[in-house]
Amino acid sequence: MLPHVRLTQFRFLVRIYDARKYFSFKLKDKRPRDLEFDNLESLPLWKQELPFNSFIAVLFTPNSYTLNRDETWVGFNLYSVVLLALEVENKSF
Repeated sequence: MLPHVRLTQFRFLVRIYDARKYFSFKLKDKRPRDLEFDNLESLPLWKQELPFNSFIAVLFTPNSYTLNRDETWVGFNLYSVVLLALEVENKSF
């Protein structure tokens, strides 16, 4: 049997955390503490739709289950999204 993917079309809300301050410092500035993915609740929430070309981290937990002896399915439970950076407006470096 060939592998296949079942896509479902549901709309659901997921928390988007704003971690841009960890990645937007200038070289002369003091670097902020490391981003701790175990403590995301300390970050502010992003309350808008994510713009195109955003740099994000997607946090999920994969799992697998077997329906019968020949079919193993893989599922991905979306936990949250972390916004790391927005697209640079001025692209002249």
